[in-house]
Amino acid sequence: MNKMEHEYRMMINVNLPEIIVDKIFYLLHFFHQRHSIKFRNRIAMLNNDMKSIIKQANLSFVATINQDGTPNLSPKSTLRPHDDCSLIFANLASPGTIDNLNRNPNTEVNCIDVFSRRGYRFTGTATVHSPGEALYDEFNKTMLLELGPSTQVHQAVLIKLTSVSPILSPAYDNPSCTEEKLRETYFRKYGVP
Repeated sequence: MNKMEHEYRMMINVNLPEIIVDKIFYLLHFFHQRHSIKFRNRIAMLNNDMKSIIKQANLSFVATINQDGTPNLSPKSTLRPHDDCSLIFANLASPGTIDNLNRNPNTEVNCIDVFSRRGYRFTGTATVHSPGEALYDEFNKTMLLELGPSTQVHQAVLIKLTSVSPILSPAYDNPSCTEEKLRETYFRKYGVP
């Protein structure tokens, strides 16, 4: 069984008779071969909790690779869900990140709610969009409304997601630990009323 077949079979209810699973797999495989781009884009990768964490965190970290192979980590306060399969952020002052993404579009974004001590790791491929491109122009309007008319957005970066995984504090390994308790603890620690 190849990787694609394994992924399709994981999406199909394993309690179905094998003959039904085989027919569904065949149809999915055939559809994927004929309409692969549309098929991939229809699978939502961002759920409401992920979108909420992005909004609550207000600060995410975008990882790229410098030309010499060393890591680059750049904080971003402009990360937003673009749709259910991609994220977008504004380049306000990160020429190194943009150079890195133009050279190697693979990236990872970590977004953590510091009070609940949980978040998500978003992995994907980035494209850089400049003034005059529709995606840039649309996102620039959003940024100007949110951040003020003096904001200078150099580029918009769209990240098509390939995977999303949760990030949890080891505190959640303790059965008595709850998100509510962690939030109370960290609100006190950071002096938040």
